[in-house]
Amino acid sequence: MTAHASPVAYDPHRAGQICGKRTLSADLCDDPDIAMPLRNSAKQPNDCAKELIRRWIDQGGEWETHWAYAAVVKHVPPEIAGQNNPIDQFIRSPLAENGIGWASEARRVTLIRRIYFDLIGLPPSWQQVQSFVNDGSPNAWEKVVDELLQSHFGSLAVTGWTWFASPTATATTRMNLENSPPTATM
Repeated sequence: MTAHASPVAYDPHRAGQICGKRTLSADLCDDPDIAMPLRNSAKQPNDCAKELIRRWIDQGGEWETHWAYAAVVKHVPPEIAGQNNPIDQFIRSPLAENGIGWASEARRVTLIRRIYFDLIGLPPSWQQVQSFVNDGSPNAWEKVVDELLQSHFGSLAVTGWTWFASPTATATTRMNLENSPPTATM
């Protein structure tokens, strides 16, 4: 067994340094003790993927920390005239820079159908649609959403997510993943 077998020799002055980038070189390595994924794994990169990694490293490819592990940075939303919602400000800013307009608000009939299908998976009744369409109060939307979330169907939709996020579910899922055989797809 070699200390660090690799298809390309290590050269600390070379931009790519395939052998110097341990994480990436393990994908390209022929040594079964170092290679990742393990050679007996069903998930193996094909020759095209290996060549793409080699070229990326040879061209001086930079490895960045995954966004999930980066420190959280608070961004100030860009100023957009007539917009108070920070999410809309972030979305509208690049649209405005590229001359792209904002889509008009969907009709109320469309809005209520979308929220019913999203939250409970069923269409609203004709009476529910008419009630929402004719409700001129500023909190009409919030009332519909609250009613749906408090309904039996809304409770069922939320229950699945709350169970999945619970410590018991997380531990059970982790245990099942650790004890399950590798899948054959890549």
